Amino acid sequence: MTEYDWHTTYTNAVETFNGSTPGSQLEQELLEQFMHSPQTIIAAINKAAAAHKTGNIHSPWGIVRKELGRISQQPHVTVQDTRSTEKTVARAEAWIRHTGLHLTETEIISHLFAPVEHTATVEFLEQYEHDTRGNPARHLYEGFLLAAIRRTREHGPEPIPDTGGPLANQDTPAMRQRMLTIWQEHQPLATQLEAEAEQRAEDWKASRTTTAPKPSPSVLTVLAGREHTRWTDRDTQEVAANPEPAAEQDPIPF
Repeated sequence: MTEYDWHTTYTNAVETFNGSTPGSQLEQELLEQFMHSPQTIIAAINKAAAAHKTGNIHSPWGIVRKELGRISQQPHVTVQDTRSTEKTVARAEAWIRHTGLHLTETEIISHLFAPVEHTATVEFLEQYEHDTRGNPARHLYEGFLLAAIRRTREHGPEPIPDTGGPLANQDTPAMRQRMLTIWQEHQPLATQLEAEAEQRAEDWKASRTTTAPKPSPSVLTVLAGREHTRWTDRDTQEVAANPEPAAEQDPIPF
């Protein structure tokens, strides 16, 4: 996921425009728009920078304002990419066949249809703004906080990217039933695979008890066969001639 930094974007623009800065009102408008759509602000600044390099304009920030005004007047059109939706559904079905078949019905629904998280409500933001007045570090985030409050008043809480289940936007009774039907069809296979895994584990345990290595002479067994308890060179030679075998690593049963 690409990250955009307002401070870097603003500083680079000021340097490109030979130190020219926007007025406080325009700067606040740019900040609010940047929080919602940073690429729009960057594109507007790049367009103004290209015109500024020609030497034909002397107010690049005016070009930025004009470009933002033009964009804001464009009709808001929402189009759903059906091909992308079909791919998302196909991936969810494949996930059920290979992994989800071992989960419960509740876990399937929770994983696939978890709701998308949203930004804070305006009530929360206003209370936070009130509670943090006088905070020594308030100046570091005050602009973002006030912009978030204004934007939330206008548009309400907005969805947070990369949250929610893969089918959160297709959460309908029909889609849930479609996923559960695939899950139910694969329950016999899940039962079979679990039974086979348990059998392999039992076979592995049984093989460990029947193939235990025969113990070889050790220091204690050598001393036990002596009348004395003092270690001699002969004892060393006997142990060396009958070394204890290295412990074999148990094979992984599955």
